[in-house]
Amino acid sequence: MSFYVNVAIRIDFEIRDTATALSTPSSITVTQIDPQKMRKKLTPTPNGTGKYYLSLTPTITGTWVFIVETSGSVAATGTTAFDVISPRY
Repeated sequence: MSFYVNVAIRIDFEIRDTATALSTPSSITVTQIDPQKMRKKLTPTPNGTGKYYLSLTPTITGTWVFIVETSGSVAATGTTAFDVISPRY
């Protein structure tokens, strides 16, 4: 998956329990790691039971990594990544 640099994006994700039902954890932490290896804690916006999103505008090209960690009745860790590229005109 790729996005363009300096363009706002929305990342949607879901938290599910072991029975695959949407579930809201006690706490949720998202760590963003940019292409320069800088880490930043983000707060996702809830969008219904077990549904969340992040809005951001990546400002540099390269691979961006996101680590989602939850606790409580749904304790898990998940990682995703995407590339940010320069537009070709």
